[in-house]
Amino acid sequence: AGVRSRHVVEPGVTSADLCFEAAADLMTRLGWAPESVTGLILVTQSPDYFLPSSSCMVHKWLGLSDRCAAFDLGLGCSGYPYGLYLASTMLHAGGQQRILLLHGDTPSVFVTPDDYATTLLFSDAGSATAIETSPEAGPSWFCLQSDGKGYDGLIIRGGGFRDRHPANPRHLSLEMDGAAVFQFTIQRVPPLVRDTLEYAGLQPNDIDW
Repeated sequence: AGVRSRHVVEPGVTSADLCFEAAADLMTRLGWAPESVTGLILVTQSPDYFLPSSSCMVHKWLGLSDRCAAFDLGLGCSGYPYGLYLASTMLHAGGQQRILLLHGDTPSVFVTPDDYATTLLFSDAGSATAIETSPEAGPSWFCLQSDGKGYDGLIIRGGGFRDRHPANPRHLSLEMDGAAVFQFTIQRVPPLVRDTLEYAGLQPNDIDW
């Protein structure tokens, strides 16, 4: 068992590139015209630049209308359900018909190769999900929670505006307290699943996948 392979980008390839390829392929397969997309959400913690947002770049590459809302969401593991919630909320609020939810990261760029606690856990990928309004659509249920007390359990300490040019170059790479992250996961995720099922009025046996 163990880790047999990882997907790692070629030098110069970014999460925006991966998400663009995924979105372009998905739009082609669905037959979505660029002008029909009214929203683009790009979830990433490895943006091309601090400014501008990566979503605006992908917006240009896809040829979307200037009437299309586009913004980034800077989240990692929780980013997809948060993005899905935002897309759902935008559609239910009105004024939106079709939204592209893109989620991509290239953690191989910000892990240290000799830090086996992180290097073997993370691969590079970009995804695209198409969400649109439908008269047959049922309700959706989300339970979103946060616990900022463990913020430093998974962190890149340098490079941001708190420590722009760290004296220790190791602070430009990912650092993880693996035991703390594991404990958080096993303690908090199962109750969150139960809370979501209760909110939706469902039992575990009602779920197929």
